[in-house]
Amino acid sequence: MRLVVRRLVAVVPTLLIVTFGVFLMVKLVPGDPAVNAAGGLSATPEAIAQARVDLHLDDSFFSQYGRWLGNAVQGDLGESYQSRTSVVDDLAKRVPVTLSLIVAATLFAVLLAVPLGVLSGLRPNGGVDQGSRVFSSLAIAVPNFLLALILVLVFAVRLGWLPPSGYTKFGDSPAEWLKFIVLPAIALGVAVSAALMRQLRAALVDELDTNHIRTAWAIGGSRRRVVGIHGLKNASSPAITILGLQVAALVGGAVLVEQIFAIPGLGTYMLGAITQADLPVIQGCVLVLALVQIVLSLAVDITYALINPKVRVAT
Repeated sequence: MRLVVRRLVAVVPTLLIVTFGVFLMVKLVPGDPAVNAAGGLSATPEAIAQARVDLHLDDSFFSQYGRWLGNAVQGDLGESYQSRTSVVDDLAKRVPVTLSLIVAATLFAVLLAVPLGVLSGLRPNGGVDQGSRVFSSLAIAVPNFLLALILVLVFAVRLGWLPPSGYTKFGDSPAEWLKFIVLPAIALGVAVSAALMRQLRAALVDELDTNHIRTAWAIGGSRRRVVGIHGLKNASSPAITILGLQVAALVGGAVLVEQIFAIPGLGTYMLGAITQADLPVIQGCVLVLALVQIVLSLAVDITYALINPKVRVAT
């Protein structure tokens, strides 16, 4: 509980720094949001002037940030400059889509990395280990957007097994959701699985060479007990850190992948807002991304404390 309280106390200053920094950077970017809000290149000077008044763009920087922050504390993230819709309502529709993609990619990565990492750690330099190292090198080297295009070309265009783009909500049809989510989840999860597998393999090799593991083998412990309970439990600590960092990075990686597969998630929403200098949308998306990072960091710390008693004692 002390660890959780400390992390929660740090949330407020973290969000303040992040939102202030993004607000400042957007203001420094060339361009006038009032032009886009008034209709783009065809906007009249009168419409642009009225948009600047309506959006309070003539106010000072600190006045604009203070107004946004005061509304955000009350749960109001403002309205989009372009669509004039509530940012909170838009995020409520799009965040679950992105989270479902991240969950699917994480499950794929874990289901692929754990067996390969354990088998590689049990027999270093064996056939599985060498094949896994080749796979991990390729997976880390190939960008996720390039892998996404390759997957679409092979499995959607050439073979026709899966749809090339689109999205169906899980609540509407789990089978259709799975059909649409497989390719983007693989595109996002392959690099995560490679990093996780490498870390798990290295940690397990070191752990199986320790004295207490030799003692466990000497007293007649079964492979399942020695490797699965004693070895894997201790080797999983660094792997959990890698998984937490990689999953947090998936949020940023989902931007291009969502664009390629036409998934109506947070990535496409934020990318459109950046091109239009739509500040309320950008701020809302950044706030959600920061909260996701904080929650994942807290989850990693809690999992660490549950696995390793030393962390609980230090805390």
